Amino acid sequence: MTGKTITVKAKTLKNASKTIALKKAFKVANKASAGKLAFEKAKGASKIVVKSGGKVVLKRGLAKKAYTVKVRAAQAATKNYKAKTIKAVKLTVKVV
Repeated sequence: MTGKTITVKAKTLKNASKTIALKKAFKVANKASAGKLAFEKAKGASKIVVKSGGKVVLKRGLAKKAYTVKVRAAQAATKNYKAKTIKAVKLTVKVV
């Protein structure tokens, strides 16, 4: 799993929050064979929220600059797969 770079215009965040989908925020390899993923923010700006389903929410009023957010993902156990925590990945959010 790797984090991607998300670029958002400050004008978009001036009046409302913005939600970024899982596929646009993270690249997950071999998703079909593993259990369901659960995400949590390990470190980063308070105005950037990572939902357990993988959606990233950029709150209203986020200032112009580049933010780095560390995100941890855990895979749930299945019949053929033991649960495990994946290494933390970095997600970069650029507000321009």
